[in-house]
Amino acid sequence: MLLLKLESLPNEILLDFLEKHANGVDILVAFSKQLNSRIDDLIGQCQQFQFDFFHCRKDDFLLCVSLFPSLIDRITELVLSEWNTPRQIHTFLEFFPLFTPFKTLRTLYFHFDVATINSKEVDRALSSLSNLQNLNTLSIKVANESMLPLPINDEHLLNETDGMNHICGRKRRTANHQNIEFRTALVRPTNNNISPTNTITSLQFSSNSSLVSCQHFFDNVRYLTIYYTEKNLVQWITTYVNCLRIEELDISLCRQDQMTIIPLLTQAKNIKSLKLNADQLVIYQTLQIETNNQLKSLVLSDVKNIFNENIIQTIGQLFPRLEHIVTDLLNLNNIPMLDIYLPHLRSLTFDISDQVFDPFYSFKNKIEDYQRRTKTKFLFQSDGNWITIWLDAAVFEQMFWEAFRTKLCLFG
Repeated sequence: MLLLKLESLPNEILLDFLEKHANGVDILVAFSKQLNSRIDDLIGQCQQFQFDFFHCRKDDFLLCVSLFPSLIDRITELVLSEWNTPRQIHTFLEFFPLFTPFKTLRTLYFHFDVATINSKEVDRALSSLSNLQNLNTLSIKVANESMLPLPINDEHLLNETDGMNHICGRKRRTANHQNIEFRTALVRPTNNNISPTNTITSLQFSSNSSLVSCQHFFDNVRYLTIYYTEKNLVQWITTYVNCLRIEELDISLCRQDQMTIIPLLTQAKNIKSLKLNADQLVIYQTLQIETNNQLKSLVLSDVKNIFNENIIQTIGQLFPRLEHIVTDLLNLNNIPMLDIYLPHLRSLTFDISDQVFDPFYSFKNKIEDYQRRTKTKFLFQSDGNWITIWLDAAVFEQMFWEAFRTKLCLFG
């Protein structure tokens, strides 16, 4: 909603919106620098705030946390997550090592990555939840749990927070950073040709799939992977699958008949995550494909030699609300262009295996050296040759990425 439209609302309606419907992050980012006395007074009157930092940009996160002291006794819901925002919770706990000051907190989502945080810090923070009398819903999810012992015993935590609604789970981060695990269902039409269409959430198609002979409508498919493209297959999918429900689509391994996939992309308007290869992106660049404002995550493969300003501009035109990119890019100098064409980008994951570093001066060493010289702080996570950086204005400084020009290796 535009600021002008918000400001046109009566105080009573605007106050209700700020308290019950708006994300506190959006409130502070939109109004903290507006010098709007009316909005400032209404924020001061608010009795409750909900802060959802899931996929939040680092600049916005730091702004909000810096303003928390004046709001802390009115925060009723808090969402903290390190999925594609590495070290978010670590940074939060540097400001607030305990949850004790959040006296009115009713709901907490605490989704952390064992690889980026000290287990003792998590243990201490979660143990302090027992002091919160109003807390009634707690969600804890863990990534890379196998790297360290679980910081806090589930059974112990559940006993300490007896009476709450608990949503405990585990997530593991894979090499290509696809964090959502799902169950693939094998569909075999029965003798009477009836399939449990409403329970199947994942479909994968390779060549000669027998599923194409099924004549029943699949109404709840959320995850779709296609390993080959053929006109009859795409026609079957667009006829017998509810494409509006598809949230994740992987067509990166399709190498033939690229044009045949266009009808599927046209119908699948609610995709949140899309996996493409470079050839497909080049083809789509030349077509009049409808802009997708729903897409949040793009995994782009085989793009090393074409990740230039033209491609970045195309990505911004096709997916203007994109928040996360995974790519095997080669030229790191192009990273600052992302801020120009993708203003909503929150994090970037890229492969550094082709970046030739001094063996004694790794990517991590370069970042730490840059931070010391410029007094900036990069928050990132490494997973083998893959690096995920939580984005803010400092990340897009050209002079930083110029230090990573690919050069001849003088060692080995």
